[in-house]
Amino acid sequence: MKRKYLNIFIFCLMVVFICGRVLLEILIKDKGLYFLHDSIYRIINYSINSTS
Repeated sequence: MKRKYLNIFIFCLMVVFICGRVLLEILIKDKGLYFLHDSIYRIINYSINSTS
């Protein structure tokens, strides 16, 4: 049970880190929300693949 919560915590940290990086990219390159959408899709895809 503890391990499950640890995995959720690590996943949340990962999401926050990646979202922060993506937002920085948007601010620097000013290319709109495409990066954000692409990363969210990739994160969801990766988490589904890693859990199953």
